[in-house]
Amino acid sequence: MLKMNKRAVLPIIMMVTAFALVACEAPPSTTKDETTKNTTDTSGEVQFTPLAVQGKIAYDKNCSSCHGSDMMGSQIGPPWIHEIYNPGHHNDMSFYRAIKQGTVQHHWQFGDMPPRPNVKDEDIGGIIQYVRELQEAHGIVYKQHRM
Repeated sequence: MLKMNKRAVLPIIMMVTAFALVACEAPPSTTKDETTKNTTDTSGEVQFTPLAVQGKIAYDKNCSSCHGSDMMGSQIGPPWIHEIYNPGHHNDMSFYRAIKQGTVQHHWQFGDMPPRPNVKDEDIGGIIQYVRELQEAHGIVYKQHRM
């Protein structure tokens, strides 16, 4: 019988739980129904879903200083309103991992992104939904990634 150390199992359980939370809280932007659809009103402003509205609050508090209040980037972080971040190239889980674990520099010259331990687990799904809805409002949608 295979014997596993409790310390080895705990990170696996945490990742599976976190993935399940993200999957349940943030429906993929390619799946829309009347409860998840964002719309644009007559003024051209995006009308966000309730989850994205919550995500905007968390984004403004935790992400905007690097990625910009308008998601257009800054001197120290890349923009999220950019085709490279379409869901076919960077899926929702890649955003989750970047927040939780950090990520190495790979598209831009801003340096590595460190983990963001101050971002609450319950806020991550909303942040991702907010990013996806604003991307969609700018015409950034799923495109299959090809190498």
